[in-house]
Amino acid sequence: MGRPRKELTAAVEALYAPRPSKQDLRMYGGEESDYLPVIELHAEIIDVYNLFGDLETQWRVSAAGSLTGLDYGAVPFVMDAHGITEKRFTLRDLRVLEAAALRVINNRN
Repeated sequence: MGRPRKELTAAVEALYAPRPSKQDLRMYGGEESDYLPVIELHAEIIDVYNLFGDLETQWRVSAAGSLTGLDYGAVPFVMDAHGITEKRFTLRDLRVLEAAALRVINNRN
């Protein structure tokens, strides 16, 4: 059945949240981690979240330099390396993570 989309989206939005600038850190104090959202990984999303992290280098990039999506040619190999057997549901969840990441990353620029 897959994991809840809301949890997947929240995890990726937190992963790609904007980092505070060095100027902000000097002005307001604290460490960078004080300003970043906490990523709460429930047991049911850890596998797909780790899979997504290992696919971090597999983004396709447009001629203009924006990300367009993951290169799915690498996905079966990485799934096998993680020992993932529920490939159908994991692929669905991976697409949720990918869409959320694209939204966050491409809206930062």
